[in-house]
Amino acid sequence: MSSEAQSAGLGKSRPSSPKVPDTAPPAIPVQLSVVAIEWRSRGLLKHAITSVISQGHPAEIVVVKNKADPELDSWLTSHGVLVLHTKDESIGGKYALGFQRATGEVILPLEDDDVFLSDKLRFLSELFGKDPELDLVHHGHVRRNPSSGALTPGPFIPDFNCSSMALRRSVALLLIPSLLRESGTPDTLIYYGTEALGKQTLQIPERFTEVRLDPLAPSHGPLLSAYLRTAREVQLLGRGRSRRKALSTVTATYFSYLMRSRLPEGQGRAAWALVSLLKDIDIRSMLPNLREVVCGAIYPFAPPLSRLAYRMARQGQIDWVDSSDGRS
Repeated sequence: MSSEAQSAGLGKSRPSSPKVPDTAPPAIPVQLSVVAIEWRSRGLLKHAITSVISQGHPAEIVVVKNKADPELDSWLTSHGVLVLHTKDESIGGKYALGFQRATGEVILPLEDDDVFLSDKLRFLSELFGKDPELDLVHHGHVRRNPSSGALTPGPFIPDFNCSSMALRRSVALLLIPSLLRESGTPDTLIYYGTEALGKQTLQIPERFTEVRLDPLAPSHGPLLSAYLRTAREVQLLGRGRSRRKALSTVTATYFSYLMRSRLPEGQGRAAWALVSLLKDIDIRSMLPNLREVVCGAIYPFAPPLSRLAYRMARQGQIDWVDSSDGRS
């Protein structure tokens, strides 16, 4: 899991780099497809696509958007971009369409308010080429304040934003039914859904995406709802220990965020999360997240006591969630 998840006691992650024997042959770069989606025609898409083209690395580019714009669409097609129009305004629906039409072995999601930083395409192409068993990579990012232009390192959170992930097309296709049901930003779903399917994920600290802190972006919606929706989808994905482990982590993260935030949350929703977790859990999956599960078990009956118990259990540890509920 991420540094945020690790600091909260949530699960374990793979090593920071693939284990490739010293005698292994040189990596064969894999074919990439960038699937970019436009949200509300904010005038940012051209900048995002330029950040892909300017890298000079071969990649298929698929753009999914709602409204036709003759000038922009002409510019996109002149640069070899496949432009798809859809009536589906959800981000999950747009990604589902783009994933279906993409032909590359590895797909790089891109939202129009983000840009790829230099060398991202080459690096990921070679990284996936070194490890045929690698299914999803999550990397770091930087944040840009649109008012001041200041850049700051972003927190290392695996489900933070879609543009900081890359995944095999074979996995992306398995996630399409869940994406079509996702009403918000599907970053959490893509990451934990991949784990629920028993696929291999990898986290690396390198920062390859610049994220625009746009207050209108849908990713500023409540984390609580995103985690709960993902928990429901994880129950439908995969089987056995992989699903139980993913469900344990995402539900425990839900409880951890719930108890450290000041956001109101229905006790019935928390009770559903608890029952769902305990229904599919096994002891091995639950132990890394025992603190979150125990305190979460108290929440449906006594929220203040649950939060107090959680604070006492976490003394001396660093928070990974602030109370503003901001996502970017």
